[in-house]
Amino acid sequence: TTSVDWSKQAIQVKARLNLKQAGFKIPSDRADAELYLKTQIPLLCRDTILSLTFDSYRTILDTINDETINPTQIETYLNTWTQISSSLSQDLAYLNMEVSYNLVKLASLYIRHTKALDLPVTLDYEPTRTYSGILLYVKGIYPIQGEFEQGKLEPSLFPRIYDESMQLLVERNRVNPEVLKISGICGWTQDINDPVIIQRTGQDPLKILAYKIFGTKRSDIIITKKDALKILLNEDNRKLIENGKLVIVYGK
Repeated sequence: TTSVDWSKQAIQVKARLNLKQAGFKIPSDRADAELYLKTQIPLLCRDTILSLTFDSYRTILDTINDETINPTQIETYLNTWTQISSSLSQDLAYLNMEVSYNLVKLASLYIRHTKALDLPVTLDYEPTRTYSGILLYVKGIYPIQGEFEQGKLEPSLFPRIYDESMQLLVERNRVNPEVLKISGICGWTQDINDPVIIQRTGQDPLKILAYKIFGTKRSDIIITKKDALKILLNEDNRKLIENGKLVIVYGK
């Protein structure tokens, strides 16, 4: 079984091997059984990783098909899992193993820029001040830009954030590439009390309530122009995006 944990930026994997059916005898074949199961993990997890949402209109598989990335890079990534545990069932009939894949490591494969692009300059005015980070609340159901429907935000490796005039504010090329390699474009949580919020956005974040969501994958966010100006009109706040000081609260 596989599950994507966006708050931990990881794919959690639980695998079980029927030792008798696989032809292994315990305890003499324990090491061989573990080695065999490890060779199967990339095969078992390939579909989950290929179907992962990359951005508002593509999956990882789509980025291979449109040649954004070389398929050999993804094949190499499939072998980068980290083992969490390995144990035998009480009746010695099964070998159980837990491993995880790092989503930030996957995102790092797509970094091409060497310097963060500047945010747009505006002549509009809105009172603002310096904040320690940006906390974006997108929990629940929102209107979908350009459609007569509503929906909930779906996390992705590279979400984009726009203002209501569809001016692009956040995308991967506007974040310091070194930050992307360490912590990704943003933090994710479904819990407003999650410690990751303070860790990433500090004690005094700018709190923004989403205006709409956008994209065929429902992974982009639209905020009001007023909230966008609170970021754009303060140089320190503009740096928050470059430094990845953003957490998105999502969920039902």
